Amino acid sequence: MKMLIEPRSGSYQGVTSSRNRYGQYVRTRATPVNPNSDAQGDVRGRMSANATAWRGLTDEQRAGWESLGSQMVRTDSLGQSYSLNGFAAFVSVNNNKLA
Repeated sequence: MKMLIEPRSGSYQGVTSSRNRYGQYVRTRATPVNPNSDAQGDVRGRMSANATAWRGLTDEQRAGWESLGSQMVRTDSLGQSYSLNGFAAFVSVNNNKLA
């Protein structure tokens, strides 16, 4: 909400004050986008483990994953189809194995 008050910026008791090209405004303080939850830590740990394992593959193994990825077709939110690259196929299969 735009306000005609003395210039200020910062947060106090769940309210954030700031200004932009349209003037001074006050809004409710936002919740952080990166909450570092346990589930988020698990996903990041799996992705890190997958990346480490991918770096340990030989060129022939990576070529095999590339071949598999080209056969794995997905559909995005706009309804367009695409195939996975080798790393995405590797991550998809290994995440399903862990689940």
